[in-house]
Amino acid sequence: MPFCTKCGNEIAENAKFCTKCGGSQQGGQNPNQSGNTVKNAVVENLSLWEYFLKCFKNYAEFKGRARRKEYWGFFLFNWVITYGLLIVGTLISVIFGDEEGTLGIVLYSLYSLAAILPSLGVAIRRLHDTGKSGWNLLWCLTIIGAFYVLYLFCLEGEAKENVYGASPK
Repeated sequence: MPFCTKCGNEIAENAKFCTKCGGSQQGGQNPNQSGNTVKNAVVENLSLWEYFLKCFKNYAEFKGRARRKEYWGFFLFNWVITYGLLIVGTLISVIFGDEEGTLGIVLYSLYSLAAILPSLGVAIRRLHDTGKSGWNLLWCLTIIGAFYVLYLFCLEGEAKENVYGASPK
């Protein structure tokens, strides 16, 4: 039986859409016929930038699992864009004589606001990949807990299917 290319849910043969997530199944083709499969799951070979974009496209997706590569790719580009906006905004503010650097703060704030849900989504999916609940993210509210969550983000995901879905590897 084939599996959904988006959520990993088992679907009927020749199904055009997944009944669980509504994801398109490549025009009704069986996703297992692509040749890039491992144990009935489609293997994703995306670049870090593509993982970053994927997180923004699935900005409110808190179910499922995210590989380490997806989480750290998102984290890397999120960090670069955030500090890039701060630097560019500050430089423009200096050029136009705005001593407080208001433009840098505004650009930073707007991007940060736009990135909150994708950041939470990929962090929760990353915790799901390690077999932990997304509620473990609340450990970040303590100093020691933040190191625990960082440790969980660095762990390899469970190779087998867990309660959060099939392995994304």
